[in-house]
Amino acid sequence: MVSIDARLGVIKRDPLERLDAGRILALCREHDYWPEADGTLDPRTLIGLFMRQIAAGNVSCDQVRFMGGDIFTASGYCQSRMRLPLAVIQALTRDTYLAHMRGLARTERYPS
Repeated sequence: MVSIDARLGVIKRDPLERLDAGRILALCREHDYWPEADGTLDPRTLIGLFMRQIAAGNVSCDQVRFMGGDIFTASGYCQSRMRLPLAVIQALTRDTYLAHMRGLARTERYPS
């Protein structure tokens, strides 16, 4: 059994290794968001930073700027995050949950 600490550690270290750029871009387009004009903060990077922001205790956007190597402003991150449709995050969350559930034995699941 994998611990929550181990899973959280992966997110804190490098969330991009868990994110499929093609799937994220397809979801963006399904929800009428064409992120090509967003420059440095492409959807995969943006979602990875958002995951790190939450894993670090929901730190400020200014702190996320440093997590991202100080190549964008806190305001730029915040604006990019606001443009990303909530439905994209919801679909990725659902995908992750379903993939995780497929890997668990029936006895390891919470009752539904």
